[in-house]
Amino acid sequence: MRKFLPYLSTIVFVMAFVIFALWVANRPSAVIVEPSAARNHYRLVTLTVAGDAGGAATLKNVNAEVEAVYLDFTSSDTTTDVTVGTKNAPVYNFVSETNYYTDTWYYPVVQRTDSGGSAVSGEYMPYIVAGDVITLTVSQASVTSTVTAYIYLFEPGD
Repeated sequence: MRKFLPYLSTIVFVMAFVIFALWVANRPSAVIVEPSAARNHYRLVTLTVAGDAGGAATLKNVNAEVEAVYLDFTSSDTTTDVTVGTKNAPVYNFVSETNYYTDTWYYPVVQRTDSGGSAVSGEYMPYIVAGDVITLTVSQASVTSTVTAYIYLFEPGD
């Protein structure tokens, strides 16, 4: 036994190294995660309609929450009617103004409901658009006026 005492630390070190090497060899290999292009993000969409009797601009296949809408008018035509909303049923109008011409921010929300369909007091959330079309509709505007809607969307990722 005394013959092995000087070598005991070396033997322990070699055994520890072998155990470590076996552990490294049997653990799962590292997985490299590439950054996904489909992460949560905000997007600005611009829809513009030139004046005259009426017109519409659309954004197709929207899957997002409508966070904000800014209406920008190029003239002070007091008879302009503007609607920003979805096209397909159920139709939601985020913004609906009659005889309007003032540049304005809108933060459209819908009231939350409980499982019975009753409104929950004081709780609101952004409009959710799922696979629908957002439309900017302008009517009763003059030929020289245009309306631009800057729509801020939150698009959830995978």
